[in-house]
Amino acid sequence: MAQMVQMSQAVQPHRPLPQPLQISFERFRATLGVDEQAQFQHTQFEDVVSEVQRLERKQAASSRTRKIQSRIGPFLDFLERYGRALDSATQARPVPFSLVWGLVRAVLVVSSAHSQYLERLIHAIEDISDKVSLYAEYEKLLKGHVRFQAALAEVYYDTLVFLHKAKTVFSKRGLSLLWRNVWRTFDLDFRDTLRALSRHTLILDNEIALSNDTKVVDLWKGYPEARQNISRWLSPADAQDDFLRESNRRISSCGQWLLDHHLFREWCQSIDNRILWIVGPPGSGKTVLSTSIIEHIQTSRNAHELKAVAFFYCSQNSQQNRTTISILATLIAQIIAQFEDLPEVVLKSYNRSTKCARPRLSMADQPLLLITSLCGLLDEVYILIDGLDEAESPDEVLRDILALTGSTVTIRTLILSRDLPRLTRQLGSHPHSILKIKSRDTRADIDMFVTSQLSKLDFVDTELRDKMFAKLSQGADGMFLWASLLLQSLTSATSTYDAMDIISNHPVGLSLTYNAILERFKTRSRQSQRLTKRFLTWMCCAARPVGWNELTAALAVGRIEEIPFKEAMLEICSPLVEYLPDQDIFRFVHISVREFLLDVTENHSAQESDDGSSLPFREADGHSHIANVCLRYLLQAAEMETNLATDVLFPLSEYAMSFWAYHLVRSRYEPELDEMMHSYLACRRRRLSWIERQLFGEASVFPLQHLVKLQKQLCKWASAGQRERDDRLDWIRDVEQILLDVENVEEQQDFGSETDSTGRAKVTYFEKLMVIRDLSREYTMSNRLDQGERWMTEALRRKQESPQQDELSTVWLLNSLGIIYDQQQKVELAASTQEKALAIQEKHLGTSHPETIWTVNELGRMYRHLKRTPDSISMHLRALAVLETSGDDLQVAWTLNTLARAYRQLGDPVTAISRHREAIAIQEKLLGADHPHVLWATADIGRCYRDQGRFVESAQHHRICLEGRERVLGMDHHDTLWAINDLAFVVEEFDKVEARKLHQQALAGQTLLLGVSHRDTVWTRAQIEKLEAQMGRMEAG
Repeated sequence: MAQMVQMSQAVQPHRPLPQPLQISFERFRATLGVDEQAQFQHTQFEDVVSEVQRLERKQAASSRTRKIQSRIGPFLDFLERYGRALDSATQARPVPFSLVWGLVRAVLVVSSAHSQYLERLIHAIEDISDKVSLYAEYEKLLKGHVRFQAALAEVYYDTLVFLHKAKTVFSKRGLSLLWRNVWRTFDLDFRDTLRALSRHTLILDNEIALSNDTKVVDLWKGYPEARQNISRWLSPADAQDDFLRESNRRISSCGQWLLDHHLFREWCQSIDNRILWIVGPPGSGKTVLSTSIIEHIQTSRNAHELKAVAFFYCSQNSQQNRTTISILATLIAQIIAQFEDLPEVVLKSYNRSTKCARPRLSMADQPLLLITSLCGLLDEVYILIDGLDEAESPDEVLRDILALTGSTVTIRTLILSRDLPRLTRQLGSHPHSILKIKSRDTRADIDMFVTSQLSKLDFVDTELRDKMFAKLSQGADGMFLWASLLLQSLTSATSTYDAMDIISNHPVGLSLTYNAILERFKTRSRQSQRLTKRFLTWMCCAARPVGWNELTAALAVGRIEEIPFKEAMLEICSPLVEYLPDQDIFRFVHISVREFLLDVTENHSAQESDDGSSLPFREADGHSHIANVCLRYLLQAAEMETNLATDVLFPLSEYAMSFWAYHLVRSRYEPELDEMMHSYLACRRRRLSWIERQLFGEASVFPLQHLVKLQKQLCKWASAGQRERDDRLDWIRDVEQILLDVENVEEQQDFGSETDSTGRAKVTYFEKLMVIRDLSREYTMSNRLDQGERWMTEALRRKQESPQQDELSTVWLLNSLGIIYDQQQKVELAASTQEKALAIQEKHLGTSHPETIWTVNELGRMYRHLKRTPDSISMHLRALAVLETSGDDLQVAWTLNTLARAYRQLGDPVTAISRHREAIAIQEKLLGADHPHVLWATADIGRCYRDQGRFVESAQHHRICLEGRERVLGMDHHDTLWAINDLAFVVEEFDKVEARKLHQQALAGQTLLLGVSHRDTVWTRAQIEKLEAQMGRMEAG
């Protein structure tokens, strides 16, 4: 006995202290009598579920209290989380929380005889659920937060008291409930308990808010991990590296003329005119000039002022340095760098983005609003964009930059570019100044640059230097680039005579200079000329900058003995290209070099040699060459993939797989290319790998449409040959397998990881289901819905019968089947399938999880199709309430559009139009005006106007939709043909002759594309017959 006491004493100090949840439970258990504890202690969660189901069956026939399980499910989930935490901490048998399950079951049993009182009870439970369902994500996140856990424990305690009160009331009142006012009775019985619960949930909400604020600071102070996370999310371009590189080209005192210019000084000081556009021709030194501006602003900052300079260098040499999102992300990263502590607005934006499974900043994260918020924390922010004309979409970038500048007086914007008329028009409505660089402005800077460079030439004496300076100064005429090219040519001079000959015979102007350089290329050997052309072809036509390893692999395909030395390649192509050692890439010294090399005149084309060395060349020929290299490389790599000794030849595989089709559809048809394409696609494993990359590996919004469009482009390209249509270009059936493969791979990944085993961002639920949605439409258009139903049903069966079956992993297949059933017009079955999915998600994920909300929205669509319009609106509003706080604008827009369709069905076209316009505003910002989803919403507005009898306005919107689909999808697309039908249907009201022509145009296209028996073709034919009958009666009358 003494020994046991000693052991107990030895162990005692290591016993963990009771946690708040345990304390709250023991406090509640103390209020129960011995008999109650004995009555409840063996009840399990499953017993409660069984009782709910029994009660639901009983009530369904005669009561308004229906769908009890879905209504109290979130409440039970809340209790189950409490139970798991408590039972895990105590490890006792029977488990303590059995008391709670027994209490819940008892409440349901004794209340089942009083349906009206039960309805009020369930309504109260729903109110509690609305409060507590929000805490699921915080319970794990704030596990170690003592004050949060204490507040949470109070909420749990109040919930248990509420249940015990309910059981006591039902047990004591019995039949007396039938004779009293139910609502007043309930309020009196539970008033104090519910007030306590409300008070404690408010305290808990305050603790969450406080802990979030604290966590923001803690997370930032926990860098470098936090800073690295934000940096990965932004993935900014290295603008600082660009700045340093260009600064090194500048003579220190250059650019003073600009800093003294009255327009620049006005831009620095004016409150009203905070936009300055510096315009200059190619090669006038705008990029180097930008470094003077940046340096001037940085050095003139007062130590007590909060000022920031954010800049970006657009470049056609780099895809990352061209996109709008990359520009905005880079500006954000530079502004953030001004703060010692990360501003809270940044972390909130990051958290919202990652919560929506976006591993990178996107337009859905509202980067413009983030920049505006950050600038509001500073006294002044200077934004400088160099080379705007080289951006992927200059108009879009300028629109966003102008919006930023107009959003707050703390922002000043300076843009440097060539003079583009469309940019001039866009700037017209904003206060701005234009400073046009003239040759006299830069003459002094060019003279300093020439003097500096001539001093580095060892063979130049004073007299010769003066002669050279005079020639260069006069010939430059404001062109830094011309002077720089000529100075580089001088470095190859072998004597004083040779140097003077180069200067005397060097042409004036960039085009003539480039021609002279190409003439020098022709003096080299044929082998060197061919190598130079292949090299420059990649420089001109590659979809992105290629590294030296990729480039040498590309140049070696079929010519292993011709792999060049890096230094030799630079010497051969000098002075047109430069090498960036930090990135290990080559690039043109100026964008005008690429433009010149691709500017093939008819005269040049007639004289073009056929030995592969001629320059300039057609861009289509460049794409043909690269497509040939990519396909040949992929086929060779497939043959040798088991030979480890040849791994050195595979550095081009990633580029080749990503872009062979990009180059092929931009090339001229060649039988050899056609044969290689079909050989590559003939292997199903290769084909699946490539399609998966197109679906989930490339930056594309709703990528199945991109894939289908690419398939059509390849088919059109191949149609120029004699080959019959090959089924290997019909990839829809492959997408099915890819979706299953993606699911299987991700099930093996870490749950919390944002990337798969290859480091690529995981496929989000929204991405996967949007592919399924578009896939179902492709099934519909090709009359293959039965095929889609078969594979999904079979996949679901296998998943459900698997020994490792995970209920949650079946949900995406249930969602997918629901979409297919809807397309098959099996709407009741579609709705019940989505309801099954929703029940699983609410059980495992909670009511506010993004995946749950996706299904809620889908059910809203199903209910609309079933004409259950109020239920449809309710589901969409529920989804909208969650999504509008999540920052996921694309899903918000999608929800607004589906909600608008429900309002139209309800007979409220005015509200429907308003919701559609809200959605379009978001979608145009994120996707562009011609995106299919924007065009769908535009057509929907047209339908709303038609419902109101406003046929002219309706037709206008349908024409906008039709014109957009013609541009984006082409005339041979199902959606374009249906847009013609939509327009005709409205035009019938005021011009039946025009309407018949439109229907006939649609019928011709549908017959060719879909066949004579397709339902769309049949509908159009019937519509024409109906219209002709009406016209006949009108003529007869």
